[in-house]
Amino acid sequence: MIWYLPRLLRLAGNIRARLLGAVLLSACAIGSSVALLAVASWLIVRASYHPPVLYLLVAVVAVRFFGIGRGVFRYTERLLSHESAFRALTSVRLAVYTKLERLAPVGQMWRRGDLLTRLIDDIDSFAGLITRALIPLMSIAVVMSAAVLVTGLIDPASGMLLAIAITCTIAVAWAVMMRDQSDEDALSVVRADRAAQVTEIVLGASDPGIGSAATRWLGRIDELDHREERLARRIARRAGIAQAAAILTMSGATAGIWGLAATTKGLAPENAALIILLPLGLLELAALIPAGLTQLGRTRISAERIFDVLN
Repeated sequence: MIWYLPRLLRLAGNIRARLLGAVLLSACAIGSSVALLAVASWLIVRASYHPPVLYLLVAVVAVRFFGIGRGVFRYTERLLSHESAFRALTSVRLAVYTKLERLAPVGQMWRRGDLLTRLIDDIDSFAGLITRALIPLMSIAVVMSAAVLVTGLIDPASGMLLAIAITCTIAVAWAVMMRDQSDEDALSVVRADRAAQVTEIVLGASDPGIGSAATRWLGRIDELDHREERLARRIARRAGIAQAAAILTMSGATAGIWGLAATTKGLAPENAALIILLPLGLLELAALIPAGLTQLGRTRISAERIFDVLN
C-alpha cells in the first residue's frame, strides 16, 4: 500500500531531518493536549483530599507547562511541516518538469488536460501526504503508544483494554481505506478525463465548425460530473462510518476502564480519574486516523501518475 513512499521521499530531496522534527513537535503538541486533560483530572481529585500544597506543586507546574506548550509546539510544528512540504513540492515538480523537457512531443503520450492534472493536482497532493498523513499518523502513533504504556503501568487490565480499542480503531480505518481504493482509482480517472475534455473544448472554441460536437462534449462533462458525485458520496459515507466507529470504540474504552477502575482494589482515586479520562483525550486523535489513511490511498494514485511521467 505504501510502496511508493521511499521513491517519493527520494524525489522530495533532503527533508528527512525536517520531517522527523515535525513529527516530534507534533507528538509534543498533541501529547500536551492529552496530558493536560489527564494531569488536570489527577490534580482535581488529589486536591479534593486537601493534602499539603507541596504534594501538588509538580502537577500544578505540569498543567501550566502542557497548557502553554501545546500552542508553542503546534505553532513550531506547522512552520516546520509546511516548510518541508513546500521544499518537497519544489523538488518533485522540478524533477517532473526536467523529465518532460526531454520528452518530445509530449502530446503524443498524454492528452493536454490529463498532463495538466498530473503537473498540478497530482504533484500538489504530495503536500497533503506530508501535512495530513505522515506527520499526523506518526505523531498519533507515538502519543497513543505512550498513553497505553502509562495506563498499563497504573492498571494493566485498563492498559490492555485501551490497546484493544486503539487496535480496533486502526483496523476499521484500514479496512475503509482498502475498500476506498477502487473508488479512488475511478475518481482519479474521471477527473483526468474531465480535465482533458474541458481543455479540448476551450482550445477548440474558436473553431466555427465545432458547434455540433460541443453539445456532445458538454454532455460528456455533465456525465463525468455525476459519476464524480456518486464516487465522492460513497467515499465520504465510508469515511463517516470510520470516524463514528473510532468515536464509539474510544467511548466504549472509557466506559470499560471506568468499570475496571471501580472494581480494582488498591487503585488510588486520582489515578483512577487519570486513566478514565485518558481515552477521552485520545478521542480526537482516533477520529483523525481514518482521514490520514485515506490521504495515503489518494497519494498512492497521484504517485502512480507521477511515476508514469518519470518512467
